[in-house]
Parts: sequence; C-alpha cells; structure tokens
Amino acid sequence: MIKLKIVVFAIFCLFTITTNIAQNNDQDISDIEESNPKPYRREDAGYKEINTSNLPVFKFKKRGTSDRLNALIEKVSRKGGGIIQIPSGNYEFFQVKVKSNIHLRFEKNTVIKFPLSSIRARGEKSFFMIGRLEDEGQIRNVSIIGEGNAQNRPKFILKQIDLKHRRVFSIGRVENLLIQNFTIDDELTFGSSIAFNLQKNGKTNMHRAKNVTVTNISMTGADQGYGLAQTNVGENILLKNLVCEGGMTCRIEAHTGRKYNVGLDNIVIQNVVSKKGKAAVLLQPHSIINGRVLVNGAKSIGSAWVVFLREGFVAKDSKRRAKGVFYGSKMENLSMKYSNSTAVLSQKNIKYVPEELKKFVGKKVKKDKKKKKAEAGVYGPSVAPVFSNLKSYTVELPSEDDIKVSGEDINLRKQKILVIK
Repeated sequence: MIKLKIVVFAIFCLFTITTNIAQNNDQDISDIEESNPKPYRREDAGYKEINTSNLPVFKFKKRGTSDRLNALIEKVSRKGGGIIQIPSGNYEFFQVKVKSNIHLRFEKNTVIKFPLSSIRARGEKSFFMIGRLEDEGQIRNVSIIGEGNAQNRPKFILKQIDLKHRRVFSIGRVENLLIQNFTIDDELTFGSSIAFNLQKNGKTNMHRAKNVTVTNISMTGADQGYGLAQTNVGENILLKNLVCEGGMTCRIEAHTGRKYNVGLDNIVIQNVVSKKGKAAVLLQPHSIINGRVLVNGAKSIGSAWVVFLREGFVAKDSKRRAKGVFYGSKMENLSMKYSNSTAVLSQKNIKYVPEELKKFVGKKVKKDKKKKKAEAGVYGPSVAPVFSNLKSYTVELPSEDDIKVSGEDINLRKQKILVIK
C-alpha cells in the first residue's frame, strides 16, 4: 500500500511539473499580468519614472479625430503638461504629434486604425510621432500607456492599404519616453511598427532618442524584413517583454543614421520572443562605430533564428567609409523551439540553410509585396539559435551547452551557433 501511494504521488508530481512547463511555454510574456513592466531602467538604459499622480487630467472626447487630439495635446503641453485619458472605442488616428510632458492613457477595449485618407496624405504614415518633425526641438518626459491585459488592452491595426512604410510609433528627438502595454495587429506592411530615427535640425545637426523604455507589447502579422521595434539610432534604450509573430522582434540596425555617422549606444534587450518569423534579435552596424547591445533572455518559437548577427558594410551614402561595429556586446539566456515549417526566411538567406534542412523550405509568403525577389519571404525550417558572419567585431555569446533547444528533429540541427566565414 505504501509503494502504491509513492507511485501515485510520483505520477502526480510528474504531471504537475509537466503542466507547469507547458504553461510556461504558452505564457504570453507581453501580458502585464504575467510580466511586470517595472523596473523601467536596466543597465543605465530606459525611462526615468515620473510621478504623474498630481498632474491635471484631461478627457479626450470619445471617437474624436486626430485633429482634436493634436489640439488637446498642444493645449495641455502649453499648460505645463498633464494626463490625457482616451476612452475605449474605435478611432482613426494619423500623424498625432506628441509634445513634452504629455502622458497618454488609453482605456482597454480601444481599437485604432489608419483613416483611408492617409493614403493621399503627405509625410510619415504613422499613428504617433514623437520628436520626428524637422527643427521641432527636444521633446521630454512622455509616457504612452494602455490599460488592461493581453486580451483587452488597446490594439493598433495596420492594413496593406498602400505600399508605404506604416508605423505605430515614430520616435525621434525625445528624452525620457515610456511606451507600455499595447497589441499590434499587422498585415505584412512595410516598416517596423516602432521605429527610432533622427530628427534633423538644419542641414548638419542630427539628434536621436535617449532614455526610452518600450515594454509589454505583442505583434502579429509582421513582415519578415521588419518587425516590432527597430532602433536605427538611439542611446540608453530598453526593449522589454516583447513578443512578435513574423519578422523580427528587435531589429538593432544602424541604417538611417549612417549618412550622418550617428548610431546606437547602450541598447538593452530583456525577455523577448520571436514566433514563426525570422529572429528575436538582429544586429547590423552598417558603417557606424556603435556602443554595446546587451541581451538577457531571447527566445525563438518556430522562427529561423534567435539572434542574427551581421557583419557591417559600407553603403553609397555612408559618411564613414569603413565597416561598422558594436563594441562590448553580450547575449545570454537564449533558447529555441525548432519547427520544420513555420519560420519565414528571405529568398537571399536560403543559402544559409544547411543541406539537411533544405527539404523543409516551402512556399512563398502570399501577402509579401516586396518587388525584389531576393527579399521576399518563404516558409521554411528553424535553422539555428545563432547566425553569425562577423569578422570586424565580436559579440560575447553563451556556450552551445548553455543554449536551450527543443522541438522538431533536434538531431538534424547539428550546430547551435552557425558561423559563416
């Protein structure tokens, strides 16, 4: 009888452990009920929290327009700042310009789309612009927060109504910014949904964002060439608790700053997941000498890679005429769940798929509208946790034994760190 009790107890414990593992695998790390957005700073990167409890509160009219929201933002900013509450409902916003000391609060069950008129409009195709206008000057102390959990928090919907770059948040010259708790539903539109670029002041002065936290955001339907967050430029940026289905979760690429030799420094990435896409983290320095990128906790579930590390290059418009680097970068706590069919690769990257996995390369992604065939997406296998063709700089990586893997046909994946020379 005692032996029977021991066996039953052991089976119960095994069931409990297995169930907990399954729950952990299915956990949505972007859900604010599962992953705490605080602290907002890590490794000297991120938003310096401001006490907003004593600020005046202004209520936005339900189903109001972009023009009305812009007018209210201007009014509140001139008064020294405050909280603007946006009630639940359906909105069509376009080119909302966020000013200093503005704290936007979106109620749960809010849906935001682009108006069809945005097709004909000039300028950036963005919902919100923060310090992106030329000669706008410094924007300071802004927070944009959604209420609710992953099931009912505010949602941005992006549709392929044209082939222009479309963004949720376009970030330029801002110091101290928090973006927290949203869902993004994309349809393979061009451009990353949250993008960091320069603000131009005259012909020679360029300014980038500093002290920014982007946390607890999920995205579906991302194009494989883009994704959730892309830092072209920036300093002390924390990207945390992010999940992206398709594309890349964190694209750290010194692209648009290369013309002015302005890049990236102290980009900290914590607890990010890529699902059925390309990678959780991409590094591409272009021609700029960049500072460090620190990654602690990156996971791929059915994507091609966890991290994709690229050698820099010199473009026609590069001000600095040498390959770029990321100095002092480190990645740890990497994990991957392999799939033979759900990853999305560009045509040009199929050459990096080992021969034993090429039989799993499948059909072209139907809604991929890229004109260049080499950049179009195709479905295929998870390849390896790490891709690297680095020669000009190094990134500290965990050992292969410390990279956790699971999923389909583990025996076919002979390398966890795939180095291309």
